[in-house]
Amino acid sequence: MLGSGLSNQTGASIGALAFPVLGPVGVVAVRQWVAAVILGAVGRPRLRRFTAAQWRPVLGLALVFAGMNLSLYMAIERIGLGLAVTLEFLGPLTVALAGSRRRVDVAAAVAAAVAVAVLMRPTPAMMSASASRSSSTCRARSARAVLPAASVGAWAARRNSSRPPVAPV
Repeated sequence: MLGSGLSNQTGASIGALAFPVLGPVGVVAVRQWVAAVILGAVGRPRLRRFTAAQWRPVLGLALVFAGMNLSLYMAIERIGLGLAVTLEFLGPLTVALAGSRRRVDVAAAVAAAVAVAVLMRPTPAMMSASASRSSSTCRARSARAVLPAASVGAWAARRNSSRPPVAPV
């Protein structure tokens, strides 16, 4: 789970650096090809033996990932990496919270919601592109907002590590 999240966020941050050259659509295309090559090398599937029925879910998943990544990169281009990835995280957080019945999980979700609200509140430093310290101000503010929520989330995860996973609905 940690490796998947790290890979996704690292890919998003590297992809955002390629926007000036490739644009969001180009970045998604490159990312899809790189993922296909890596998965092909690791999984080593016998592609020539795949039937049409086996190809349908593979291509469907590729289309879903392309749409998801294109939506994310279009958002990054418009609102910035930090806020786009934060908002992307709210979906899985909402699903996890809906399946939870414990107060500590609700407290972790509230802490994350407060962090998102702090990140979304614009300040003059964030609105001024010419301000030399605006990027460092945004980074410091993001860290102050996200780190406490991440700490609470990590604490809750450690407490719940012995708890069996929730069955999908």
